[in-house]
Amino acid sequence: MGCLPSFAQAGWTSVVLLILIRLLQGMSVGGQLMASVVFTLESADRNKWGLYGSLVSASGVLGNLLGAIVGTLIRSNMTHEQILSYGWRIPFLSGISVSVAGFYLRSSHGGEDDNGDDFEVNGEESNKEGTQPKNALLESFKPHNLRPLVASMMVPMLTCTGFYLTYVWMAIYMETLSEVNIPSAFRITSASLFLSGCLLLPLPGWLSDKYGRKLIMSIGAIIVSLTGPSMVSIIGNSGDPALAFWAQLLMGSCYAFWSVPMFAFLMESFPPETRLTSLSIGYNIPAALVAGTTPAIATFMVDTLGPTSPGWIYTISAIISMIGLWIVSPKPPQPQYTLIV
Repeated sequence: MGCLPSFAQAGWTSVVLLILIRLLQGMSVGGQLMASVVFTLESADRNKWGLYGSLVSASGVLGNLLGAIVGTLIRSNMTHEQILSYGWRIPFLSGISVSVAGFYLRSSHGGEDDNGDDFEVNGEESNKEGTQPKNALLESFKPHNLRPLVASMMVPMLTCTGFYLTYVWMAIYMETLSEVNIPSAFRITSASLFLSGCLLLPLPGWLSDKYGRKLIMSIGAIIVSLTGPSMVSIIGNSGDPALAFWAQLLMGSCYAFWSVPMFAFLMESFPPETRLTSLSIGYNIPAALVAGTTPAIATFMVDTLGPTSPGWIYTISAIISMIGLWIVSPKPPQPQYTLIV
């Protein structure tokens, strides 16, 4: 990405290359995110899936935080012309260092069973003779799996829109789109992301293990739906960096109470045989449809409906996700346990 030719150098070829590379990036993220969730949680005690799911979330957010810090440093030390000329390439080129860790993990992990032997996942008897589907993709769309699959597309709506609205779009909103522009917008966002998106995350995960996924998720969604419009209004009208920080921190904290237990909830919605495929389909469809488009929709709403109107995106997405959680989602399948003598 950092080595792409400019439009002046390659014309429309640069545009085609940009689209192709972004598609490859999307395939990489879509393939690895849910795989990391399934791998981590199935390796952990089932009674601590919420807590371990929070660690997966925190690691992903930490990557976003590092990106936000790089963006802040670039904006602070380069002129607008320098950023347009070559500065925008720096974050993409620095991402090469991440691949080193990826190659190391791939080469050093020796736990994969290439022989297809039977194994157990936290007491869940997986890959039982005669029950392992030949095609997990087709199995995911069979009638008995459709209801949890649809629920898994609705439940992440708040997660996808909430993250991009709170941590991706909000800094631009503070800096250029709000009624009163707020200085140091990227620093504010980075600080709130670190506190609510990294340090806080184990708490809702642990609480969901103790009191149940639906209860903790519902508390977060209800607060987000009720306070989202007013928090955006405070950020957009105050012009006060401290007030904007606390408003963004509150939104991020409430959003975490939905998004963190969500991974464990989705895991519990599918049997081990089709879990990864079903999770990937369910999560990546809303991620593709609403996550990436949320900033554009929010900006359009600012232009057409007013500077504080994007706050209603929180409310709408929370309602859709709550319907998926409480109405569409069936009762999770009970794990099967094998008596070992």
